[in-house]
Amino acid sequence: MNIKGLLLLLLCGTISANIPKEPNVVIVFVIDQFPFYYLTRHQHNFKHRGFNRFIKEGVFYTKAYHAHGVPETTPGHASLSSGVLPAQHGATSNRWFKDNKTIEFGTDTDKKAAQINAPATATGYSPHHLNVDTISDQMGIHQATKHVYKAYSVSIKPRSAIATAGQRIPAFWFNDFQGGFTSSRHYMRELPDWVKNFNTQSGIRKLKKTSWPLCFDRNHDAYDYPLINNYDFAALPYRLAGNTDILIDRSSEDPYVNFLRTPAANQLLLDFATTCLKQSYKKAPNEKVLLWVCLSPLDLVGHMYGPDSLEVIDFVHHIDKQLDTCMTNIEASLGEQNVAFVLTSDHGVQSMQEISQLRGIKEARRIIANDLMKKINDRIEQEFGVSGFLGKFESTYFVYDESAAEELESAGLLESAERMTKAMLKAEPGIKQAWTFDELKQIPCEPFSQEQFYKNHLIHGRLGNIIVQPKPYCLLTNYSTGCSHSTPYEYDTHVPLGFYQKGVAAKKIRKSVLAAQLAPTIAQMLNIPAPSASLIDPLPHMLVQE
Repeated sequence: MNIKGLLLLLLCGTISANIPKEPNVVIVFVIDQFPFYYLTRHQHNFKHRGFNRFIKEGVFYTKAYHAHGVPETTPGHASLSSGVLPAQHGATSNRWFKDNKTIEFGTDTDKKAAQINAPATATGYSPHHLNVDTISDQMGIHQATKHVYKAYSVSIKPRSAIATAGQRIPAFWFNDFQGGFTSSRHYMRELPDWVKNFNTQSGIRKLKKTSWPLCFDRNHDAYDYPLINNYDFAALPYRLAGNTDILIDRSSEDPYVNFLRTPAANQLLLDFATTCLKQSYKKAPNEKVLLWVCLSPLDLVGHMYGPDSLEVIDFVHHIDKQLDTCMTNIEASLGEQNVAFVLTSDHGVQSMQEISQLRGIKEARRIIANDLMKKINDRIEQEFGVSGFLGKFESTYFVYDESAAEELESAGLLESAERMTKAMLKAEPGIKQAWTFDELKQIPCEPFSQEQFYKNHLIHGRLGNIIVQPKPYCLLTNYSTGCSHSTPYEYDTHVPLGFYQKGVAAKKIRKSVLAAQLAPTIAQMLNIPAPSASLIDPLPHMLVQE
C-alpha cells in the first residue's frame, strides 16, 4: 500500500466495507428535495428493495450534510459533483442578480449554448457559471490509450444536469417545447440517434393525459398521518395523487407542468437513464462509465403540497418501487458486481409553517419578504430621504438597489442605513440574525457552525448584500402557500448518502460527513483523479482494496 493509501487508512479506520471489485459503472441517483427524515419516517412501509438496498444492504451514512446555509438545487448538485462548496464552485443559489438583472444558473445567451430543437427565442444553457471542474469532467479528461471513460448526466431540470455534468460530458434534460429530452449546443451539435428514438418511442409527444395511481389502498398504514388530508396551505387547489385524469394541455405555455409532478415523469427519466446506459456502455473490460440520474419530479410536487401531503408521501413509495426495478434490470444486464449505485439528495425540505403550527410548534412562521422590504424601505426613506434601498430578494438574502445604495454612500449614510436595516430584520419575529456580506465574511466561525454554512456561499456578486438567517421552523419567502428549503437546519441540510454494490459488506457509518465528499469518493472508486479544486478526503469506509 502506498503512503497516500496508508494515510487514508489511518484517517478512515477499518476497511471491512471495502469494495471487492472496482466497478465498471457507477450510477448516482440524486433525488431532488429528499431529506434524510423521509427514510426514517417511511421506512417501515418500504416493501421493495429500492431504498433498502442502501439502508440495509449497503454502506450507509446516517449523518451526511450539505454544509451550506441556502440549500437549493444548484448548490447541492454542484457540491456533489465538484467536491467543493458554493463559495468555490460558484453555484451559490439557483439565481442571483447582476446590474439589476436576474441571472439563472445554467442560462447562457451565447448562440453556442442554444437548446437543440427549441425555438430561437428559447433560453440557452451551458455550465459557464460553474467555476470549477467536476468528477464528470475528470472522466472526460482522464482518457488513455487503453482505457475508455464516459460520463453522462440526465434530469428533468437543466440546472441539475448541468451542475453534475460540468463542462465536457453530455448533459440531457426535459424539453418543455416539444416534449422529450434535449441538450444544448455547448455539449453537442445535434442529439444522438438513441435520444431521438427514445423521444419518439416513449410516446410523450402524443400523450394527452396521465394518471397517478396510489401505491397502497387509501386506508393503508403508509398514509396514516394526522395532517395528510390538510390542503389548506397547498400551492395548488387540486389533488394529483390518486387522480386518473391529469391532462396535458398542448395549447398552454407549459403543457407538461402537471405531468412533471407525477411518478410517471420520474419513471420516464429512469427509462431514459437506462437507455443512455445501454447505448453508452459496451461492456469492454477497459471501459468505465459514470451516470448521474437527477430525479427532479419530487421537488416539483413537493414545493406545491409539502412533505406531509398524500402526494409527497405516496411519491416516496413510488420512488422506492421504481429504484428497485431500475437497479434490478441494470444488474441483470451488466452483472451485479460490475455496477455500483449511489443514493443521495441535493437538499431536504421543511414542513409548511402553518402545518408546523398545527403540530404545536408555535414559533413556526412564514415571513413574506416583499412586505418586509416595503416596511424597511419606507423607514429608510423616512430617515434618510432615499427610496427603494432594498431592491431584490432571493432565498434568504436581499440585494441593494444600485442607484439607491450609491446615493446613500455618496452622502455618507450607507453604513447607517445598513445598521437600521439589520436592526429591523432582527427585530422581526421569526428572524434570528442578519449580516452584511462583508460583516459575515470577516466574523470568525466554528467549522461546522450555521454561520459557517452561510459563509460557504460568499462570492461577491452572487449572493446578497444583506444575508438573513430565519429561526428554526421559519421561512423567509414571497410565497404565501407551499413550502421550501433555504435554511441551515437539520431538515434542509441532512440528506441520505448510501452506496450499494453486490458483495460489499453492509455497514452503517454514524460519523458526520459532508455530501461534497461524494466526488473524491467516486474518483477513488473509478481510479481517476478527484476534481481539481477538491481537497477533502473521500468518505470513510469506502476504500478500494489494492
